[in-house]
Amino acid sequence: LSITDTLYVEVMKNLGDAGIAGLEKMRAAIAKRRI
Repeated sequence: LSITDTLYVEVMKNLGDAGIAGLEKMRAAIAKRRI
């Protein structure tokens, strides 16, 4: 796992199910910038 992946896991633990949707949007935005 990269540092970023670890942060995602920690955020997901802290926010719970309610935060997963926002987390996925953030991850998608980052993925788009990498392309």
